[in-house]
Amino acid sequence: MAKHLRPKAGKNLQWVLSGLSETATVEQRATGQPLLSRKQAAELRLLQQLAKSEGKDPRRVMLPFKKQKPALQFLQPARFDMLPPPSSMKAVEVGRAASIAAREQHCVNPMFWRSLGERASELLQSFDTEDMAKLLNGMSRASYVDQELISRLCACALVRIKYFNSRHLIMCVSALSKLRASDDDMVQLFPEFASRVLELRGAGELTMAMATLGRLGNIQGVDDMLHQLAAQVDARLSADQFRVRDLATVCNVYVRLRYLDELHVRNISRCAWGTLHEATPQELARLALAATQARIVGADDVVGRATTLALEKAHFLMPVEIADLMFAFGSALEAGLGSPDTHTALLRLIHEAARLSHQLQPLQLASVLHSCARWKLNAPYPELACLIKILGAKCEKLPVSVARDTLNSIGRLRSQVSTPVSAVHATGDSEGLQDLSHSAGGALAAESETSLRETLVTIQVAVAALEVRVHHELLSDEASAVGSEVAA
Repeated sequence: MAKHLRPKAGKNLQWVLSGLSETATVEQRATGQPLLSRKQAAELRLLQQLAKSEGKDPRRVMLPFKKQKPALQFLQPARFDMLPPPSSMKAVEVGRAASIAAREQHCVNPMFWRSLGERASELLQSFDTEDMAKLLNGMSRASYVDQELISRLCACALVRIKYFNSRHLIMCVSALSKLRASDDDMVQLFPEFASRVLELRGAGELTMAMATLGRLGNIQGVDDMLHQLAAQVDARLSADQFRVRDLATVCNVYVRLRYLDELHVRNISRCAWGTLHEATPQELARLALAATQARIVGADDVVGRATTLALEKAHFLMPVEIADLMFAFGSALEAGLGSPDTHTALLRLIHEAARLSHQLQPLQLASVLHSCARWKLNAPYPELACLIKILGAKCEKLPVSVARDTLNSIGRLRSQVSTPVSAVHATGDSEGLQDLSHSAGGALAAESETSLRETLVTIQVAVAALEVRVHHELLSDEASAVGSEVAA
Protein backbone atom coordinates (compact mmCIF):
# COMPACT_ATOMS: atom_id res chain seq x y z
CA MET A 1 0.00 0.00 0.00
CA ALA A 2 1.37 3.35 -1.01
CA LYS A 3 2.35 5.60 1.84
CA HIS A 4 0.75 9.07 1.70
CA LEU A 5 3.22 11.74 2.75
CA ARG A 6 2.03 15.10 3.98
CA PRO A 7 3.53 17.91 1.85
CA LYS A 8 6.04 20.06 3.67
CA ALA A 9 4.69 23.46 4.58
CA GLY A 10 6.84 26.55 4.20
CA LYS A 11 8.11 28.39 7.23
CA ASN A 12 5.97 31.24 8.54
CA LEU A 13 8.06 34.13 9.75
CA GLN A 14 6.96 37.22 11.63
CA TRP A 15 8.71 40.33 12.94
CA VAL A 16 9.04 40.62 16.71
CA LEU A 17 11.12 42.87 18.96
CA SER A 18 14.07 40.47 18.89
CA GLY A 19 14.01 40.02 15.10
CA LEU A 20 12.63 37.24 12.91
CA SER A 21 10.71 34.48 14.65
CA GLU A 22 9.16 31.31 13.24
CA THR A 23 5.50 30.63 13.97
CA ALA A 24 3.57 27.37 13.82
CA THR A 25 1.44 26.63 10.77
CA VAL A 26 -2.29 26.56 11.46
CA GLU A 27 -3.85 23.50 9.83
CA GLN A 28 -7.57 23.50 9.15
CA ARG A 29 -9.45 20.27 9.91
CA ALA A 30 -11.03 18.68 6.90
CA THR A 31 -14.85 18.88 6.83
CA GLY A 32 -17.48 17.49 4.57
CA GLN A 33 -18.42 20.88 3.18
CA PRO A 34 -16.23 23.83 2.40
CA LEU A 35 -16.49 26.80 4.73
CA LEU A 36 -18.53 29.53 3.07
CA SER A 37 -19.45 32.96 4.18
CA ARG A 38 -23.07 34.03 4.42
CA LYS A 39 -22.89 35.85 1.13
CA GLN A 40 -21.24 32.92 -0.65
CA ALA A 41 -23.83 30.50 0.71
CA ALA A 42 -26.63 32.70 -0.63
CA GLU A 43 -24.97 32.84 -4.05
CA LEU A 44 -24.57 29.05 -4.07
CA ARG A 45 -28.25 28.48 -3.22
CA LEU A 46 -29.28 30.82 -6.04
CA LEU A 47 -27.11 28.94 -8.54
CA GLN A 48 -28.50 25.59 -7.34
CA GLN A 49 -32.07 26.83 -7.82
CA LEU A 50 -31.27 28.01 -11.35
CA ALA A 51 -29.67 24.65 -12.16
CA LYS A 52 -32.67 22.76 -10.78
CA SER A 53 -35.09 24.87 -12.85
CA GLU A 54 -33.07 24.03 -15.95
CA GLY A 55 -33.22 20.29 -15.20
CA LYS A 56 -29.63 19.92 -14.07
CA ASP A 57 -28.24 18.27 -10.97
CA PRO A 58 -27.89 21.03 -8.29
CA ARG A 59 -25.38 18.91 -6.34
CA ARG A 60 -22.81 19.42 -9.05
CA VAL A 61 -23.06 23.22 -8.87
CA MET A 62 -19.98 24.97 -7.47
CA LEU A 63 -19.05 28.59 -6.96
CA PRO A 64 -16.62 30.04 -9.50
CA PHE A 65 -13.02 29.99 -8.37
CA LYS A 66 -11.74 33.40 -7.28
CA LYS A 67 -8.04 34.03 -7.50
CA GLN A 68 -6.60 35.15 -4.20
CA LYS A 69 -4.38 38.16 -3.92
CA PRO A 70 -0.70 37.21 -4.03
CA ALA A 71 1.14 37.49 -0.75
CA LEU A 72 4.09 39.84 -0.42
CA GLN A 73 7.31 38.12 -1.39
CA PHE A 74 9.64 40.53 0.44
CA LEU A 75 9.96 41.64 4.03
CA GLN A 76 9.82 45.24 5.28
CA PRO A 77 12.23 45.64 8.19
CA ALA A 78 11.58 48.45 10.62
CA ARG A 79 15.09 48.67 12.11
CA PHE A 80 18.22 50.10 10.58
CA ASP A 81 20.37 47.04 11.30
CA MET A 82 17.95 44.88 9.24
CA LEU A 83 18.04 47.04 6.11
CA PRO A 84 19.60 45.53 2.97
CA PRO A 85 22.51 47.31 1.25
CA PRO A 86 21.36 50.43 -0.64
CA SER A 87 22.71 49.01 -3.91
CA SER A 88 20.07 46.23 -3.83
CA MET A 89 17.10 48.41 -2.83
CA LYS A 90 14.07 49.04 -5.00
CA ALA A 91 12.50 52.47 -5.44
CA VAL A 92 9.87 51.91 -2.75
CA GLU A 93 12.54 50.68 -0.32
CA VAL A 94 14.73 53.76 -0.73
CA GLY A 95 12.14 56.10 0.75
CA ARG A 96 11.39 53.69 3.57
CA ALA A 97 15.10 53.29 4.34
CA ALA A 98 15.52 57.08 4.47
CA SER A 99 12.73 57.34 7.05
CA ILE A 100 14.26 54.58 9.19
CA ALA A 101 17.75 56.09 8.96
CA ALA A 102 16.43 59.52 9.96
CA ARG A 103 14.70 57.98 12.98
CA GLU A 104 17.83 56.08 14.11
CA GLN A 105 20.49 58.69 13.39
CA HIS A 106 22.79 57.36 16.11
CA CYS A 107 23.27 54.15 14.08
CA VAL A 108 23.86 55.77 10.68
CA ASN A 109 27.16 56.94 9.24
CA PRO A 110 27.62 59.35 6.29
CA MET A 111 28.63 56.49 3.99
CA PHE A 112 25.11 55.05 4.18
CA TRP A 113 23.54 58.34 3.09
CA ARG A 114 26.05 58.66 0.27
CA SER A 115 25.24 55.15 -0.97
CA LEU A 116 21.51 55.78 -0.58
CA GLY A 117 21.83 58.99 -2.60
CA GLU A 118 23.65 57.15 -5.39
CA ARG A 119 20.95 54.47 -5.49
CA ALA A 120 18.24 57.14 -5.51
CA SER A 121 19.92 58.82 -8.50
CA GLU A 122 19.87 55.50 -10.37
CA LEU A 123 16.18 54.83 -9.65
CA LEU A 124 14.95 58.41 -9.86
CA GLN A 125 12.78 57.90 -12.95
CA SER A 126 10.92 55.01 -11.29
CA PHE A 127 10.19 56.95 -8.08
CA ASP A 128 6.59 57.46 -7.05
CA THR A 129 5.50 60.74 -5.44
CA GLU A 130 5.40 59.04 -2.04
CA ASP A 131 8.94 57.73 -2.49
CA MET A 132 10.24 61.22 -3.31
CA ALA A 133 8.45 62.73 -0.31
CA LYS A 134 9.82 60.10 2.09
CA LEU A 135 13.37 60.41 0.76
CA LEU A 136 13.41 64.21 1.01
CA ASN A 137 11.81 64.11 4.44
CA GLY A 138 14.42 61.65 5.69
CA MET A 139 17.26 63.76 4.28
CA SER A 140 15.94 66.90 5.96
CA ARG A 141 15.48 65.19 9.33
CA ALA A 142 19.02 63.80 9.16
CA SER A 143 20.42 67.13 7.86
CA TYR A 144 22.05 65.36 4.92
CA VAL A 145 22.62 67.85 2.10
CA ASP A 146 23.51 66.71 -1.42
CA GLN A 147 22.84 69.66 -3.71
CA GLU A 148 23.03 67.63 -6.92
CA LEU A 149 20.54 65.05 -5.67
CA ILE A 150 18.27 67.76 -4.25
CA SER A 151 18.21 69.56 -7.60
CA ARG A 152 17.35 66.35 -9.46
CA LEU A 153 14.62 65.44 -6.97
CA CYS A 154 13.18 68.93 -7.18
CA ALA A 155 13.13 68.81 -10.99
CA CYS A 156 11.42 65.40 -10.87
CA ALA A 157 8.87 66.70 -8.37
CA LEU A 158 8.06 69.69 -10.60
CA VAL A 159 7.32 67.35 -13.51
CA ARG A 160 4.92 65.24 -11.42
CA ILE A 161 3.61 67.95 -9.13
CA LYS A 162 -0.04 67.45 -10.13
CA TYR A 163 0.12 63.82 -8.99
CA PHE A 164 1.12 64.61 -5.40
CA ASN A 165 -1.57 64.37 -2.77
CA SER A 166 -1.69 67.20 -0.26
CA ARG A 167 0.26 65.41 2.49
CA HIS A 168 3.13 64.27 0.27
CA LEU A 169 3.33 67.70 -1.36
CA ILE A 170 3.66 69.38 2.04
CA MET A 171 6.35 66.89 3.06
CA CYS A 172 8.24 67.58 -0.16
CA VAL A 173 8.06 71.39 0.07
CA SER A 174 8.88 71.37 3.79
CA ALA A 175 11.94 69.19 3.26
CA LEU A 176 13.18 71.28 0.35
CA SER A 177 12.85 74.47 2.41
CA LYS A 178 14.91 72.87 5.21
CA LEU A 179 17.54 71.63 2.75
CA ARG A 180 18.01 75.14 1.31
CA ALA A 181 16.79 74.41 -2.20
CA SER A 182 17.23 77.20 -4.74
CA ASP A 183 14.79 80.12 -4.67
CA ASP A 184 13.77 79.48 -8.29
CA ASP A 185 12.68 75.93 -7.46
CA MET A 186 10.71 77.06 -4.41
CA VAL A 187 8.98 79.78 -6.44
CA GLN A 188 7.87 77.16 -8.98
CA LEU A 189 6.57 74.84 -6.24
CA PHE A 190 4.75 77.55 -4.29
CA PRO A 191 1.64 78.07 -6.53
CA GLU A 192 0.67 74.39 -6.30
CA PHE A 193 1.45 74.42 -2.58
CA ALA A 194 -0.80 77.44 -2.06
CA SER A 195 -3.64 75.90 -4.10
CA ARG A 196 -3.87 72.89 -1.74
CA VAL A 197 -4.82 74.88 1.39
CA LEU A 198 -8.46 73.81 1.30
CA GLU A 199 -7.42 70.14 1.14
CA LEU A 200 -5.57 70.33 4.47
CA ARG A 201 -7.77 68.90 7.21
CA GLY A 202 -5.76 67.31 10.00
CA ALA A 203 -3.80 69.03 12.74
CA GLY A 204 -0.51 67.48 11.57
CA GLU A 205 -0.91 68.62 7.98
CA LEU A 206 -1.91 72.17 8.97
CA THR A 207 1.01 72.45 11.40
CA MET A 208 3.51 71.18 8.82
CA ALA A 209 2.16 73.59 6.20
CA MET A 210 2.36 76.50 8.66
CA ALA A 211 5.96 75.65 9.61
CA THR A 212 6.89 75.43 5.93
CA LEU A 213 5.30 78.80 5.27
CA GLY A 214 7.43 80.34 8.01
CA ARG A 215 10.55 79.37 6.04
CA LEU A 216 9.22 80.86 2.78
CA GLY A 217 8.76 84.41 3.99
CA ASN A 218 10.42 86.06 0.98
CA ILE A 219 8.16 84.55 -1.71
CA GLN A 220 5.32 86.60 -3.09
CA GLY A 221 1.91 85.33 -1.98
CA VAL A 222 2.96 84.11 1.47
CA ASP A 223 0.74 86.65 3.27
CA ASP A 224 -2.38 85.57 1.39
CA MET A 225 -1.67 81.91 2.06
CA LEU A 226 -1.00 82.70 5.73
CA HIS A 227 -4.47 84.23 6.11
CA GLN A 228 -6.06 81.18 4.47
CA LEU A 229 -4.14 78.77 6.70
CA ALA A 230 -5.05 80.80 9.79
CA ALA A 231 -8.73 80.50 8.85
CA GLN A 232 -8.31 76.73 8.43
CA VAL A 233 -6.60 76.45 11.83
CA ASP A 234 -9.26 78.57 13.53
CA ALA A 235 -12.07 76.47 12.03
CA ARG A 236 -10.53 73.20 13.26
CA LEU A 237 -9.22 74.12 16.70
CA SER A 238 -11.98 72.21 18.48
CA ALA A 239 -12.42 69.38 15.95
CA ASP A 240 -8.90 68.19 15.18
CA GLN A 241 -7.52 67.95 18.72
CA PHE A 242 -4.53 70.24 18.35
CA ARG A 243 -1.89 69.53 20.96
CA VAL A 244 0.26 72.18 22.57
CA ARG A 245 3.22 71.16 20.38
CA ASP A 246 1.29 71.97 17.20
CA LEU A 247 -0.06 75.25 18.56
CA ALA A 248 3.40 76.37 19.69
CA THR A 249 4.71 75.82 16.16
CA VAL A 250 1.82 77.86 14.75
CA CYS A 251 2.48 80.68 17.24
CA ASN A 252 6.16 80.71 16.31
CA VAL A 253 5.25 81.25 12.65
CA TYR A 254 2.82 84.05 13.57
CA VAL A 255 5.53 85.86 15.54
CA ARG A 256 8.07 85.40 12.73
CA LEU A 257 5.71 86.67 10.02
CA ARG A 258 4.15 89.34 12.28
CA TYR A 259 0.62 87.94 11.97
CA LEU A 260 -0.74 88.81 15.43
CA ASP A 261 -4.53 88.83 15.22
CA GLU A 262 -5.71 89.25 18.82
CA LEU A 263 -8.86 87.13 18.55
CA HIS A 264 -7.16 84.30 16.67
CA VAL A 265 -4.16 84.11 19.03
CA ARG A 266 -6.57 84.20 21.98
CA ASN A 267 -8.43 81.18 20.59
CA ILE A 268 -5.13 79.35 20.17
CA SER A 269 -4.12 80.15 23.76
CA ARG A 270 -7.45 78.85 25.07
CA CYS A 271 -7.06 75.65 23.07
CA ALA A 272 -3.51 75.16 24.37
CA TRP A 273 -4.47 75.81 28.00
CA GLY A 274 -5.67 72.26 28.63
CA THR A 275 -2.42 70.62 27.51
CA LEU A 276 -0.01 73.36 28.60
CA HIS A 277 1.53 71.06 31.21
CA GLU A 278 2.79 68.85 28.35
CA ALA A 279 4.73 71.69 26.72
CA THR A 280 8.50 71.82 26.59
CA PRO A 281 10.20 75.02 27.79
CA GLN A 282 10.72 76.15 24.19
CA GLU A 283 7.01 75.66 23.45
CA LEU A 284 6.12 77.61 26.60
CA ALA A 285 8.33 80.45 25.38
CA ARG A 286 6.64 80.51 21.96
CA LEU A 287 3.12 80.58 23.40
CA ALA A 288 4.00 83.27 25.94
CA LEU A 289 5.72 85.43 23.32
CA ALA A 290 2.78 85.21 20.90
CA ALA A 291 0.30 86.07 23.66
CA THR A 292 2.47 89.02 24.73
CA GLN A 293 3.03 90.49 21.27
CA ALA A 294 -0.62 90.05 20.24
CA ARG A 295 -1.74 91.69 23.55
CA ILE A 296 -4.55 89.18 23.95
CA VAL A 297 -7.07 89.27 26.78
CA GLY A 298 -5.68 87.01 29.49
CA ALA A 299 -2.06 87.25 28.36
CA ASP A 300 -0.93 87.73 31.97
CA ASP A 301 -2.49 84.36 32.87
CA VAL A 302 -0.67 82.65 30.00
CA VAL A 303 2.66 84.25 30.97
CA GLY A 304 2.12 83.44 34.65
CA ARG A 305 1.38 79.78 34.07
CA ALA A 306 4.23 79.49 31.57
CA THR A 307 6.55 81.01 34.19
CA THR A 308 5.45 78.50 36.82
CA LEU A 309 5.91 75.53 34.49
CA ALA A 310 9.29 76.81 33.27
CA LEU A 311 10.58 77.19 36.84
CA GLU A 312 9.68 73.55 37.51
CA LYS A 313 11.95 72.51 34.61
CA ALA A 314 14.69 75.08 35.24
CA HIS A 315 17.38 72.58 36.22
CA PHE A 316 16.89 70.54 33.04
CA LEU A 317 16.87 73.33 30.45
CA MET A 318 18.77 73.10 27.19
CA PRO A 319 20.79 76.08 25.90
CA VAL A 320 18.32 77.02 23.15
CA GLU A 321 15.45 76.88 25.67
CA ILE A 322 17.24 79.29 28.01
CA ALA A 323 17.66 81.90 25.26
CA ASP A 324 14.04 81.59 24.10
CA LEU A 325 12.59 81.79 27.60
CA MET A 326 14.66 84.85 28.46
CA PHE A 327 13.45 86.70 25.39
CA ALA A 328 9.82 85.70 25.96
CA PHE A 329 9.73 86.62 29.66
CA GLY A 330 11.70 89.83 29.06
CA SER A 331 9.16 90.87 26.40
CA ALA A 332 6.37 90.16 28.90
CA LEU A 333 8.04 92.40 31.48
CA GLU A 334 8.44 95.16 28.91
CA ALA A 335 4.73 94.90 28.02
CA GLY A 336 3.73 95.14 31.68
CA LEU A 337 2.46 91.55 31.82
CA GLY A 338 5.09 90.16 34.12
CA SER A 339 4.97 89.46 37.83
CA PRO A 340 7.58 89.01 40.57
CA ASP A 341 7.71 85.34 39.55
CA THR A 342 8.64 86.38 36.03
CA HIS A 343 11.57 88.45 37.30
CA THR A 344 12.62 85.54 39.54
CA ALA A 345 12.45 83.21 36.54
CA LEU A 346 14.71 85.54 34.53
CA LEU A 347 17.34 85.58 37.29
CA ARG A 348 17.14 81.77 37.49
CA LEU A 349 17.61 81.57 33.72
CA ILE A 350 20.75 83.72 33.97
CA HIS A 351 22.06 81.37 36.64
CA GLU A 352 21.39 78.33 34.42
CA ALA A 353 23.00 80.07 31.44
CA ALA A 354 26.15 80.72 33.48
CA ARG A 355 26.16 77.11 34.69
CA LEU A 356 25.90 75.82 31.11
CA SER A 357 27.97 78.60 29.56
CA HIS A 358 30.45 76.19 27.92
CA GLN A 359 27.56 74.43 26.14
CA LEU A 360 25.94 77.60 24.79
CA GLN A 361 26.62 78.58 21.20
CA PRO A 362 27.98 82.09 20.52
CA LEU A 363 24.61 83.29 19.19
CA GLN A 364 22.87 81.99 22.31
CA LEU A 365 25.37 83.72 24.58
CA ALA A 366 24.87 86.94 22.65
CA SER A 367 21.09 86.57 23.01
CA VAL A 368 21.31 86.10 26.78
CA LEU A 369 23.56 89.15 27.19
CA HIS A 370 21.30 91.19 24.92
CA SER A 371 18.30 90.30 27.11
CA CYS A 372 20.21 91.31 30.26
CA ALA A 373 21.12 94.68 28.76
CA ARG A 374 17.78 95.41 27.08
CA TRP A 375 15.63 94.83 30.14
CA LYS A 376 18.25 95.94 32.69
CA LEU A 377 18.18 92.67 34.58
CA ASN A 378 20.09 92.74 37.84
CA ALA A 379 22.31 89.80 37.03
CA PRO A 380 24.84 88.72 39.67
CA TYR A 381 28.33 89.86 38.75
CA PRO A 382 30.11 86.47 38.77
CA GLU A 383 27.49 84.94 36.46
CA LEU A 384 27.58 87.95 34.14
CA ALA A 385 31.38 87.82 34.01
CA CYS A 386 31.26 84.07 33.23
CA LEU A 387 28.94 84.61 30.25
CA ILE A 388 31.00 87.49 28.88
CA LYS A 389 34.26 85.58 29.29
CA ILE A 390 32.98 82.54 27.35
CA LEU A 391 31.57 84.77 24.62
CA GLY A 392 34.90 86.54 24.27
CA ALA A 393 36.60 83.20 23.74
CA LYS A 394 34.05 82.11 21.09
CA CYS A 395 33.55 85.44 19.34
CA GLU A 396 35.33 84.31 16.16
CA LYS A 397 32.24 82.30 15.21
CA LEU A 398 29.92 85.30 15.51
CA PRO A 399 28.71 87.12 12.39
CA VAL A 400 29.94 90.70 12.20
CA SER A 401 26.48 92.23 12.59
CA VAL A 402 25.86 90.17 15.74
CA ALA A 403 29.32 91.06 17.08
CA ARG A 404 28.52 94.77 16.72
CA ASP A 405 25.19 94.38 18.53
CA THR A 406 26.93 92.39 21.24
CA LEU A 407 29.47 95.18 21.72
CA ASN A 408 26.60 97.60 22.30
CA SER A 409 24.95 95.22 24.77
CA ILE A 410 28.18 94.70 26.71
CA GLY A 411 28.71 98.46 26.74
CA ARG A 412 25.33 98.95 28.40
CA LEU A 413 26.06 96.16 30.87
CA ARG A 414 29.42 97.76 31.72
CA SER A 415 27.71 101.05 32.47
CA GLN A 416 25.22 99.25 34.71
CA VAL A 417 28.09 97.56 36.55
CA SER A 418 30.37 100.58 36.90
CA THR A 419 27.74 103.17 37.83
CA PRO A 420 26.99 101.86 41.37
CA VAL A 421 30.68 101.24 42.04
CA SER A 422 31.73 104.70 40.95
CA ALA A 423 28.98 106.22 43.07
CA VAL A 424 30.25 104.38 46.15
CA HIS A 425 33.84 105.44 45.53
CA ALA A 426 32.75 109.07 45.00
CA THR A 427 31.06 109.19 48.42
CA GLY A 428 33.92 107.32 50.10
CA ASP A 429 31.50 104.97 51.80
CA SER A 430 33.45 101.73 52.31
CA GLU A 431 30.44 99.96 53.81
CA GLY A 432 28.21 100.97 50.94
CA LEU A 433 30.04 98.63 48.62
CA GLN A 434 29.22 95.67 50.83
CA ASP A 435 25.61 96.74 51.24
CA LEU A 436 25.34 97.23 47.48
CA SER A 437 25.20 93.48 46.87
CA HIS A 438 22.15 93.19 49.16
CA SER A 439 20.18 96.19 47.89
CA ALA A 440 16.39 96.17 47.51
CA GLY A 441 16.48 95.19 43.84
CA GLY A 442 19.06 92.46 44.33
CA ALA A 443 21.39 94.28 41.95
CA LEU A 444 24.68 92.69 43.00
CA ALA A 445 25.58 89.21 44.20
CA ALA A 446 29.34 89.75 44.58
CA GLU A 447 30.68 89.78 48.12
CA SER A 448 33.69 92.06 47.76
CA GLU A 449 35.19 94.79 45.65
CA THR A 450 37.63 92.26 44.14
CA SER A 451 34.86 90.41 42.32
CA LEU A 452 33.58 93.71 40.96
CA ARG A 453 36.99 94.60 39.60
CA GLU A 454 37.36 91.14 38.08
CA THR A 455 34.01 91.55 36.34
CA LEU A 456 35.08 94.86 34.82
CA VAL A 457 38.38 93.35 33.68
CA THR A 458 36.54 90.42 32.08
CA ILE A 459 34.25 92.82 30.26
CA GLN A 460 37.24 94.80 29.01
CA VAL A 461 38.95 91.66 27.67
CA ALA A 462 35.77 90.48 25.91
CA VAL A 463 35.23 93.91 24.37
CA ALA A 464 38.79 93.89 23.04
CA ALA A 465 38.26 90.44 21.47
CA LEU A 466 34.99 91.52 19.84
CA GLU A 467 36.56 94.70 18.50
CA VAL A 468 39.36 92.64 16.95
CA ARG A 469 36.75 90.35 15.37
CA VAL A 470 34.83 93.26 13.83
CA HIS A 471 38.00 95.08 12.75
CA HIS A 472 39.46 91.95 11.13
CA GLU A 473 36.26 91.35 9.15
CA LEU A 474 36.19 94.95 7.98
CA LEU A 475 39.79 94.69 6.83
CA SER A 476 38.97 91.47 4.97
CA ASP A 477 36.03 93.14 3.23
CA GLU A 478 38.18 96.12 2.25
CA ALA A 479 40.94 93.81 0.97
CA SER A 480 38.46 91.81 -1.12
CA ALA A 481 36.97 95.05 -2.49
CA VAL A 482 40.43 96.34 -3.43
CA GLY A 483 41.28 92.98 -5.00
CA SER A 484 38.14 93.02 -7.13
CA GLU A 485 38.91 96.59 -8.26
CA VAL A 486 42.45 95.58 -9.23
CA ALA A 487 41.14 92.54 -11.10
CA ALA A 488 38.64 94.72 -12.95
